[in-house]
Amino acid sequence: MQHFDLAVLIGGFEPFDAGQRAAVQAALAAAPRAVVLVGSHGAARSLRHPWTGEERSAMLRAAFNEAENARLEVLPVRDRLYNEHQWLCNVQAALDPLHPAGARVVQIALAGQRAPLQPDWSVLEAQPQQGLDFWSVRRGVFGDAADFAALEARLPPSTVAFLHRFRASADFGALAEELRYIERFRDSWRQAPYPPVLVTTDAVVACAGHLLLVQRGHAPGKGLWALPGGFLDQDETLLDGCLRELREETGLALARAALEAALRASHVFDAPYRSLRGRTVTHAYAFSLHDGTLRDGALPSVAGGDDAADARWVPLARFHAMEAQMFEDHYHIARFFLG
Repeated sequence: MQHFDLAVLIGGFEPFDAGQRAAVQAALAAAPRAVVLVGSHGAARSLRHPWTGEERSAMLRAAFNEAENARLEVLPVRDRLYNEHQWLCNVQAALDPLHPAGARVVQIALAGQRAPLQPDWSVLEAQPQQGLDFWSVRRGVFGDAADFAALEARLPPSTVAFLHRFRASADFGALAEELRYIERFRDSWRQAPYPPVLVTTDAVVACAGHLLLVQRGHAPGKGLWALPGGFLDQDETLLDGCLRELREETGLALARAALEAALRASHVFDAPYRSLRGRTVTHAYAFSLHDGTLRDGALPSVAGGDDAADARWVPLARFHAMEAQMFEDHYHIARFFLG
C-alpha cells in the first residue's frame, strides 16, 4: 500500500546491483512516482567512476519493465566536493519541479547515506547487499573471467549484459590496467605497521583569466588533466614541495619571491576517499599572478615535465567545462578557490 506521493533515492550505481534494484522496487511500492538521482554525473571515467552518468542511467532503466519505467524519473546530479551547500542546491533544483508543496516524500536510504536529505521527508532504509564492497566489485568487473563470473550472480541480468559489452571495449582495458597499478601501489604499503596517510601538495595557479593545468603521463589517471603537484619529500616544507612540483611539472620559470608574492590562499583537502591509492591528504596553494608576469601580452611559458605529459594555460571558461577530463578531485579543488 502506497503512503507517499513521491519516493526519492540517490546513489552512484557503479554498477547497478541487485540490492539497489530492490531499493528502487521499494521506492515504486511506496509511492506512485519515484525519482532516482544518479550521482557523480559528469565525472571523468576512472576506476572510481568507470561509467558515465548516461551509461549508469541506461543500466538502471534496463533492469525494469516498461510500466515500471513509466513511473520512474532518472535524473543526473553532479558532485560538488568541498561545497555541500552547492550539492544540496543541485539536488533541490532537480527535485523541486517534481512535487508540489506539501507533498509527502519518502527517501529510500542506501547504506552509509546520511538521511534525510530534507528535514520534512520520511525515511525507509534499504537493505544492503552483503559482500559487495568497492574493491570486491572492482576486482570482479576488471579481473579475469573467473572473477567476473563470481560477481555475475550478485547483479541483475541487464547489468551483466551491459558489463559483458563493456569488457570488450578499449575503456575496459585502460581501467583494468589502472586497477593493477593501484593494487601494486597499495601492496607496497601492506607491511607498514599501520595504514599510511600520504601527503601531497597541489598548485592552483591563475593568470589573466587562465588556469595552469598538466596532463598526467602515467597511471593513475593517465591522459587526464590535473593541478601541478605530487608527493611531499621527507626534507621539505609543504610550500617548498608545492613550488618544487610546480617547477618540475610545468617549467614555470618565475622566481620564488614572485610566486610567494602571488600566494593568495591555502587549504587542506582531506576527504578520506579522495584517492584510490590510499588515504591521501593534499595541501593546495592558490597563486594569482599579476599582469606584470606577462611578456608582450603572452602568458608565462610552460611545458610538461617529470610526470606530466603536457602543461597548458587553460581559459577559465573552458576549465569550468572540463569536469569529465579532470583527475580525482582536482576539478573541485580548483573550483574551491576560483568560485
